[in-house]
Amino acid sequence: MSFADICFIIRLDTGEDEELNRIRMSKASQALKLLEGNSPVQVAIKLDIETEEVDRL
Repeated sequence: MSFADICFIIRLDTGEDEELNRIRMSKASQALKLLEGNSPVQVAIKLDIETEEVDRL
């Protein structure tokens, strides 16, 4: 087993891989994904954007 395989498994287990994907997405895409399980206020706080911007999305 290579170090790349081990790192991949660790990232899947810790959720770090999802965090890296979220960083690569635009703020709009991140907001839409976060709105699935969070309130608009929680999304605004997590993404550090105005609540009006979340409402617009």
